[in-house]
Amino acid sequence: MTEHRVAVAIETSGGPSAAAAAAGRIAEVPLDSAAVHGRGLLPALRECLGRVGASPGAIDLVVVGTGPGSYTGLRVGIAAAKTIAYALRCPIVALPSADALAAGAPSGESRVAVAIDAKRGEVFASLHERVGDQFDCTAPPRLLSPDGLARLAGSGALAVGGGAILHARALREAGLRVAGEELARARADVLLGLGMRLFSSRGGDPLPSVQPLYLRRPAAVEKREGPAAGP
Repeated sequence: MTEHRVAVAIETSGGPSAAAAAAGRIAEVPLDSAAVHGRGLLPALRECLGRVGASPGAIDLVVVGTGPGSYTGLRVGIAAAKTIAYALRCPIVALPSADALAAGAPSGESRVAVAIDAKRGEVFASLHERVGDQFDCTAPPRLLSPDGLARLAGSGALAVGGGAILHARALREAGLRVAGEELARARADVLLGLGMRLFSSRGGDPLPSVQPLYLRRPAAVEKREGPAAGP
């Protein structure tokens, strides 16, 4: 694989952000949800590129987080990433936002439970185990109650993400440790590092295959059609 001049990342599963890397430098710009919905994502990318001394036309790798998380945020973020990759004819790498949350955990942690707030008293939960200098996902994201997450992770695991903070009391009572606000959101700069490593090992993803990981139908659909039937 050729070394990339400029790579960018878009992460909109929860607390959205954009990042860019070039010539050994990396920059991240957090956004609020209203900015993403109000077309603030592309200006944030331009700001990141400016901070690393690059121009939009130089982008030759796009990394995007697929969730799980906010329905609208994921749809907007993935659409933007695919548009950039298509317009510039550059590769795209998609990976779960939960992987970026786990990757932000301290180096001494061996087992990390990711809990992204899913509303309605539930979390998008996954389990990640350290292998060497990185985390492998051993239980992929699924929709659980906080008690279900505690059973999945087991006592002693570090719980990260906004859902972990929201349900901190229940998780601590079940024997988990809960990280602070510094690990409440998936960071685009962490996602970017993971995506660049992934591209180096197996290349990019076909554009049509890059899809959001929703795990739940949009609230408007459930309101209109009722909850999905169980298995």
